Amino acid sequence: MASYLEGSIEPEWFRKRLNLVLVWISIAFLLIGARLFWLQVIHGEKFRQLSLNNRIRLQRLAPSRGLIFDRNNTTIVDNRPAFNLKVVPGDAKSLDTLVEKLKNYVDIDEETSTKLKQGLRYTPFKPFTVASDIKRETVALIESNQYALPGTYISVEPKREYIYPGTASHVIGYLGEANTDFIKSRPKTPFRSGDYVGRAGIEKKYEDFLRGKYGGAQVEVNARGKVMKVLDKVQAEPGNNIVLTLDFEIQKYAMELLGEKTGAVVAMIPDTGEIICMASSPAFNENAFITGLSTEEWKKLANDPERPLQNKAIQGEYPPGSIYKMIPAVAGLEEDIVKPEDTFYCSGRYFYGDRFFKCWNEYGHGNINLKDSIIQSCDVYFYRLGNKLGIDKLADYARMFGMGKKTGIELDNEEEGLVPDSVWKRQRFNSPWQGGETLSVVIGQGYNLVTPLQMAVMTSALANGGEIVKPLLVKKIQSSKGKIIKKIEKEKIDILGIKEESLQLVRDAMRDVVNTPVGTAFSVRSNLVEISGKTGTAQVVSSKKYKESESKIKKWLPHAWFTAYAPSEEPVIAVTVLVEHGDHGSTAAAPIAKKIIEKYCMDKKND
Repeated sequence: MASYLEGSIEPEWFRKRLNLVLVWISIAFLLIGARLFWLQVIHGEKFRQLSLNNRIRLQRLAPSRGLIFDRNNTTIVDNRPAFNLKVVPGDAKSLDTLVEKLKNYVDIDEETSTKLKQGLRYTPFKPFTVASDIKRETVALIESNQYALPGTYISVEPKREYIYPGTASHVIGYLGEANTDFIKSRPKTPFRSGDYVGRAGIEKKYEDFLRGKYGGAQVEVNARGKVMKVLDKVQAEPGNNIVLTLDFEIQKYAMELLGEKTGAVVAMIPDTGEIICMASSPAFNENAFITGLSTEEWKKLANDPERPLQNKAIQGEYPPGSIYKMIPAVAGLEEDIVKPEDTFYCSGRYFYGDRFFKCWNEYGHGNINLKDSIIQSCDVYFYRLGNKLGIDKLADYARMFGMGKKTGIELDNEEEGLVPDSVWKRQRFNSPWQGGETLSVVIGQGYNLVTPLQMAVMTSALANGGEIVKPLLVKKIQSSKGKIIKKIEKEKIDILGIKEESLQLVRDAMRDVVNTPVGTAFSVRSNLVEISGKTGTAQVVSSKKYKESESKIKKWLPHAWFTAYAPSEEPVIAVTVLVEHGDHGSTAAAPIAKKIIEKYCMDKKND
């Protein structure tokens, strides 16, 4: 019996082992419990969302950007459907394998691969655009092999299309991808990296009106990320349409007339300030910015000596030459320094200080009055007039006509030009103004700098009776359904307050510049409409240097100007033409202005 009891009692070593096992079992359960607590309580919400994302997704729906029309409702900027290849990194079984497979269909660079890997780590279920605007043939291949490409899908989104690339690129502008700085600067708008936004021109200035509102769809997906069902959808709202003041037929014609020349054409309605055309040559293809420029293509554009990215109508600053002479003519009359009948003698040169200042006509014009000095563009008359006026009084009248300040047009990066005076020179060079410098300025040379748009505004003021009007590019903004959102009205900047007789003398002179045999623009008189205008030839180097050069280097040729309005009575259009290094305004710039005026006036007559 005793032996039996002794045998039934557990040995000490067995009890110790059993206790050890129980301890380990307890530790295991504690670890499992802690892990469950960590998963379900601490990070429960995160994993619930990940689980939900494996089944339900939110897709962003891009809106159609507003269209852009000309004043005659011609569509000049539209949208077209574009197929974009997108990847949801978290749906890919192996991201590296997927990328290698996709390279058989589209180009994927190292930067794109890196961003995909970053997306897998930080935003695994956020769609990432791998390739934009792919061909339909490529779409068909990807769709047919969808089973082997988990995590990929094709989205159809509206893509900007510039119907007449290069015709009005500096006015319309272009789109570019929103960068980090842009997104941070617009915290109240739902921009994301990869979104296209206006980067220049009207596209940039009216971004808030054009872009529309994003929509969204709640969709159910399978394990491969393929959409199985649309659960809910909020449609995107299209952007508002912009109606420009441009007459696109005139715009195209101006670009054709400029051809290979470098320069600008501005045409506007004198009474309202509406811009009929704003051409800058050479131009660029706006569509190239949508498809994406390579580094080499961008460098070629940016470093081109003809500056195709520059809107020469508002950013090009040039000496105005003789088209400036209307300003001292008005100043002389208004300040009672000269009377219409007063004459000065022109021998072909004017001695001042220790040098001769030459007239363009080396034989001289003889005794000549103010009106005839404008018609024949006599430099000596204006040398004498400028000497009497003085630089500061001349500068006052230049500013009155809008020189030396921005016109206020709805485009960025407009230049102010330069109106020199004695204060400016003291601040700029720390030296006093010299009388001989006034003689250069009074004929539109020297430190004088203007933009073609400023000269068009000045010409419009002469044509409309003395009003400086703000140039307008946008006529109205309307919804996609045609409702007027905003209508742009005429805006007066200033009224010159010039005496009618002073204004009329200058207007009569401009008419005779074109319509009398002694006028410098007689060669471009028109049988269709009476044109009033003024030629200008602005030197870029001294005439002596140019004449003495063995080969006439193009960059040393003078700039050619012509500014005009028509008809002479009751004008409906004002045109300013600049041709860089065109040599003579009467031969390079005036014929362009004549053809534009004739086309516009005849088109208007036939309407």
